[in-house]
Amino acid sequence: MSERPLRLLLIEDNPDDADLLLIRLADEGHDLDARRVETLDDLDRALAEGPWAAVICDYSLPGFEAPEALARVRAADPECPFLVISGHVDEENAVSLLRAGAQDFISKNRLARLGPALSRELYEARERRERRAAEQSLRENEQLLARITRTIAEGLLVIDGNGRLLFMNSEAVRLLGWRPDELMIGSVCARLFPEDLRQAFRDVLDEIAPRHMGRTRLVRQDGSLCPVSLVVSALVEGEQARGLVIAFQDITRQLADEAALSESRAQLRALSAFLLDVREKEQTRIARELHDELGQLLTAMKFDLSWLETRLEDERMRVRAERVRGLIDMAVDGMRRIASDLRPGLLDDLGLGAALEWLIEGFSERCGTQCVLEMAPDDFELPEPVATAAYRIVQECLSNIERHAQATQCRVRVEIEEHQLRIEVGDDGQGMTPGAPHDDKRCHYGLLGMRERAFALGGELQIDSAPGQGTRLYARLPLSVLDRHLTHKEKKTA
Repeated sequence: MSERPLRLLLIEDNPDDADLLLIRLADEGHDLDARRVETLDDLDRALAEGPWAAVICDYSLPGFEAPEALARVRAADPECPFLVISGHVDEENAVSLLRAGAQDFISKNRLARLGPALSRELYEARERRERRAAEQSLRENEQLLARITRTIAEGLLVIDGNGRLLFMNSEAVRLLGWRPDELMIGSVCARLFPEDLRQAFRDVLDEIAPRHMGRTRLVRQDGSLCPVSLVVSALVEGEQARGLVIAFQDITRQLADEAALSESRAQLRALSAFLLDVREKEQTRIARELHDELGQLLTAMKFDLSWLETRLEDERMRVRAERVRGLIDMAVDGMRRIASDLRPGLLDDLGLGAALEWLIEGFSERCGTQCVLEMAPDDFELPEPVATAAYRIVQECLSNIERHAQATQCRVRVEIEEHQLRIEVGDDGQGMTPGAPHDDKRCHYGLLGMRERAFALGGELQIDSAPGQGTRLYARLPLSVLDRHLTHKEKKTA
């Protein structure tokens, strides 16, 4: 029973027979919207006005027979039910019609079969149409999926629980060189994936949880390894994993770029270390020249001036000479201060401990901040690059505290532990936001300089700070730069 009138096309040249068929179908509950045709031209026009739910055709009509009508109906609608009714058709012709595509052959002597046969064929036609529509939708979805997998820039592999290939997109073929027919033979895992990946895949099947494998490698067809970034997920049916979906990207270019970037950074750090070393040597040279040449010259001038003072009789001349001697003393003091700032002689003559004590004493006198130095042990010798880097790091820290921290107390701790020189500088000042740009570019570049000094020696530097909570600097410098010197006492014993 249909909700709307059934559009029925009746091919019949006898109006009485047609009315009899329609009455019988109506008595059996069919709501019909019927149309009768009796020529091929009428049939063609009716088919052009379709679609029709079903066609009932007499076998023999003036000018044509049922097979010709069937051919035209099938050309217009391959799924339309076509039932043949006749009173005198032999078995051979009836079978031929059924083979040609007619759904049923009913004798006019057995019209009781017509209603059930029509209902059955309408139901089967609907099923065929739905199945054909589903198949068409599936084909369209498969074509869409194929287009998507062809256009994405990732390789895709689908394998079953036994490791056999179910699907492989064109990008995977391009990256790996394997053809699907090559991977269908034997176990795909044994040929494409290294052992560690195979074990990870088994874990994904057991846990039914996706896993990002990060950087790994797949085996190309030529035996070479392809570096990839890989994600694997389980294909779940019910509550069981039936296979795996593997998505991967070739990271050969990425690795090359990272290697180039790493090399560039290494070169920049080497250049930075070289410039720091050149600067330190130049400052040392200038400090020595100031001390050895300008200092000696000023001292000689002071002696000569003292000699002249004893021989001057004019009181005004002696006062003027005494004033000049005071200026020379000021010049000597200034020269010594500049030379010490450039390169403290204590660092070369007495070591890091004495140089830090002198540095901290001057810092406390200038800014009034109480600063404590802790050395553990209190007597050790360091390779010259390590001692210089440690001194400059502490010097820059104290300079930043003096300019920005507004601290009342600070502590400097230097110790040797596990063949490393560890430095800690902390204050109770206003602190800063880590990573935030500083208004004073000198402070920013000073922090960069400290970090580069540590990195140049294979060490590291870390700053821990927060607004209102002070600042802590931690530095680690390995002692294996030139030679592993421990304590001064151990060296003497050796």
